[in-house]
Amino acid sequence: MAGFSKLYEETNMPEFRDTAIKVTDRYLDFLNGQERQAVERATPEADADVAQWDRWVPVWDFNAPFKAEVDGPRDTSGGAVAALGMLHLARALSDEDAAASQKYLCGAVSTLRALATSKYLVRPGADLSSGIVKHATGGMPLGQHIDVGLITADYYFLEALQMCNSWPACRSFGVGV
Repeated sequence: MAGFSKLYEETNMPEFRDTAIKVTDRYLDFLNGQERQAVERATPEADADVAQWDRWVPVWDFNAPFKAEVDGPRDTSGGAVAALGMLHLARALSDEDAAASQKYLCGAVSTLRALATSKYLVRPGADLSSGIVKHATGGMPLGQHIDVGLITADYYFLEALQMCNSWPACRSFGVGV
């Protein structure tokens, strides 16, 4: 998603645009399915403020069974990459398809807001040796790097925040560094 979006932004080649749109729309469809499952699993003691944003942080595999004991597990790294990809696509489409641009911009901003909640972002003053974004999954099939901080989550999250901060349309949502 991020790669094809960036390629389209740099080349204006319609095949990259079309692929980026297809991949991004499919990702958003998966997130919508994830939201339906989350509603079915909701518990009264869940933090409503955090739960409203959970739909924007993908589980490690949309087709795998949800494991409540590890909250999916989530993949904040994948969410951060997706946010950056949606930002590139939104910016690239801003002059040719305002409605699509707005849809992807809203998806990106919602993902960034989700990643910035107390559930996913290390609190200020905490030890940052394991990263700033929590709950990433890197090697679920191998039973490794599950529910940890990953440098890829940190990098793409910060890259997306920087891009948002430098683009007035994104900054107007109140997300930025």
